[in-house]
Amino acid sequence: MRKYIKIITISGLFILVLIQIIWLYSSYQFNKNEIVFKTSHLLENAINAETFSRLGSLPQGTMVKSRPQSDSGKDIPEFAYMQESLDELGKPISLDTIAKYYKQILEEENINNHFCLYLLKGNSIIQNKGNAHYSFFYIETQKIPIRNDFSYVTIVH
Repeated sequence: MRKYIKIITISGLFILVLIQIIWLYSSYQFNKNEIVFKTSHLLENAINAETFSRLGSLPQGTMVKSRPQSDSGKDIPEFAYMQESLDELGKPISLDTIAKYYKQILEEENINNHFCLYLLKGNSIIQNKGNAHYSFFYIETQKIPIRNDFSYVTIVH
């Protein structure tokens, strides 16, 4: 009888610990997803601010290209065509400026964090700004496409 009580007690404790581990993991994943969503949104805001600062520096009446009719079925955001057009007009994207706006936005949100901003094409880093301080809580924003060749910007916290 005592043998069965010990087995049931140990099994119960094991199940309780397992439930706690599952709960902790689920909580971690939920919070990580929330942070990725929020930081991705903040990165989009920083890219938009940088883009509009470049648009504002263009001479009055300058036309910026949009999606050509031939690309109407492609899964490329309109924003990427505007970025390429600005690049062709001699106003390339500036990671320094995006990092400045992003840092400013983080401070406004009372988020104090180190980050590294990457401009990538495929898995190749084209350019980066900042130093990522890798930790156990590695967080990368969603990849935001900025060109129709699927180059994108992302941030690692």
